[in-house]
Amino acid sequence: MGLFGNSYAKEGPGVDKNAPQKKRFFLFWDLYFRKFWKLVQVNLLYVIFWIPAAVGVYYLVFGGLNLVSLLLILLSVVLGGPANAGMTYVLRNFAREEHAFVFSDFRDKFKENFKQAAIYNVLYTAVMALIVIAAWFYFRNVPQNKFFYLPLILSLACFLVVNFMNFYMYTMIVTFRMGLRQMLKNAFIFSVLGIVTNIVTFLFTGAIVVLMVLFFPLTLLFVALIACSTVCFIATFNAYPRIEKYMIAPQQPHDEDEDEDGEEEERIFSDERLIPEDTDGGQ
Repeated sequence: MGLFGNSYAKEGPGVDKNAPQKKRFFLFWDLYFRKFWKLVQVNLLYVIFWIPAAVGVYYLVFGGLNLVSLLLILLSVVLGGPANAGMTYVLRNFAREEHAFVFSDFRDKFKENFKQAAIYNVLYTAVMALIVIAAWFYFRNVPQNKFFYLPLILSLACFLVVNFMNFYMYTMIVTFRMGLRQMLKNAFIFSVLGIVTNIVTFLFTGAIVVLMVLFFPLTLLFVALIACSTVCFIATFNAYPRIEKYMIAPQQPHDEDEDEDGEEEERIFSDERLIPEDTDGGQ
């Protein structure tokens, strides 16, 4: 379930085991405000790596196309992947109600996952750019030829699926040791399996992004302080329970009287070997 479900509410250290579990909606806000200043800290760390892109975009807008601006943007795209990994690790721990050292854990996961996260972020950025360009082209040509409605719809569907996959990718990167191709396959399965949760996540995170774009000069302080970590926390909070259910829990003993539907769901994933033999789930 998503932000408004109640299927996952893991207790953390110091939590009374007999205390009633909170519904997902209330658990999210409880964690969000309890960890608010740590979210600000991790956000400040994260935006540092996007300063080169901000400078590059500024000079592209006011100085025209030039190599230096493009290199600055590319630098942030490369560094943004490991930065996402570092931020996701911290926020994944918060979502699990576990402790995390903001600076040291961010730094360690940035370095440990540098190559894989950087490659993925470059790939994600390139694919999203192509999808947006294609969708804009088809949209502009619809008035001249109604046939362009079909590729436009397909482009929008791809846009959604790629974003749904992105909700899961960084959490898998910092939780498991497996190839990028296998994680992309897993993320695609999750994009379909968790369609309702993914739509809810997309609507909430998308609304924040749209507000940031539309009112950028006014939201600059918001972006610098809390916006990025808020978006990431929503995505991670909703993605992790599904990853735990299908990629972590299958490694643990199950009750023999498990219902048939549960057995079928586990089998779908275990047959695809979504769980690597060498996992890093205890990070």
